[in-house]
Amino acid sequence: MARYPPPRHSSRRSPPLPPAIRTLGLAAAVAAAGFATGLVSSWVVPPGGGGGATLSAASYAEQTSFWRDRHLFFAVSPGRSGTHFLASLLATAADPPLVAAHEPHPQMGGPVLRQVLYTPGGRAASLANRTETKVGAMARALAGTTPGVGYAETSHQFVVTWADAVLGALADAAAGVTVVVLRRPPADVAVSQARLGWFSPGHSGWGVWYYDPARVDAAEAVLPPPPGSAAAAAAADSGGGGRRPADATPRPAAATADWAVPPGSSRPPAAALVDYNLDVAARGRALAATIADRQAAGAWSRVRLVTVDVDSLGHLDGGRAALARLGVVPDEARLAALYASAPGGAGGAARNDRADKKARGGGGRAISEAAVRRALQAAAAARGLGGEGG
Repeated sequence: MARYPPPRHSSRRSPPLPPAIRTLGLAAAVAAAGFATGLVSSWVVPPGGGGGATLSAASYAEQTSFWRDRHLFFAVSPGRSGTHFLASLLATAADPPLVAAHEPHPQMGGPVLRQVLYTPGGRAASLANRTETKVGAMARALAGTTPGVGYAETSHQFVVTWADAVLGALADAAAGVTVVVLRRPPADVAVSQARLGWFSPGHSGWGVWYYDPARVDAAEAVLPPPPGSAAAAAAADSGGGGRRPADATPRPAAATADWAVPPGSSRPPAAALVDYNLDVAARGRALAATIADRQAAGAWSRVRLVTVDVDSLGHLDGGRAALARLGVVPDEARLAALYASAPGGAGGAARNDRADKKARGGGGRAISEAAVRRALQAAAAARGLGGEGG
């Protein structure tokens, strides 16, 4: 992949994305946002004083130069794909210096995820609130730093619940925005999730940080419904395409309340888990298409996407090379210390993190690797995806 100039040294428009990505269109628009009441204040005190006056986070971004010299980094991932290690890697940055965190509060899951994915019209209705919540939290994380200090956050909620909110507010306000698309073999991702019990009945992550794509509101669907599902039947009744006709009567919120019900025998947990990974991948492609369309219209010129192979982060030279592609110069001492403390790089960190997640307790039973692999093969065959994964 051609190396982009480090964003801090260039204000030129990013090269156009490949036609294959652009043609995906906006139908699967960026997933991002949420109903954030009670999570965090949406008002910020402008760093440097301002006589104690407060501005909304969005207004602050528009009316001040706070973000002008700051570079921002986010990640597209379904989880179990190196987000934790990427945050640690970005934390070694010397130029530009970064405040880097993995899934800091507000995480924009739980009620945010349910508002966006399961409530008809929830994404649009919650956009302003989500923007104030997330951008405000970012501004507070940077409060007191010098203007050149950037921000990095790695979270698999980004592409689902808040990419639209943050990019809408900051894509043209910041010095540069880099979206890191993390790639790990889809079978490895799904098996890792299954070992932790994701999607098994009783697991605490259900509807909190993951979801069954077959049950999201029709307007939020980015994948065709799985064959034989209720969603597929509803799509057939409404004329196909997986979406309600524009003049159809919206379903009441109560009709989507079954998001909390674990998948039943007609939809095995492994099938929901696999579709979730395919759904996140589709949302990543939709985000790429949205960025390309905005750039074609003359906006978001400082936003770029960089794909990073998680397996390449398994050794120090690979980590250093990945940072170079992101336009980041590491502090070599901190970089060496990171790899010394996490043998195996992203893979080692993932193995260590698995024990930590189990200790915190998800409450679900592990799903067999064989079931996951069968579901992957079935999904690929049913959706004509070849070897595509999450």
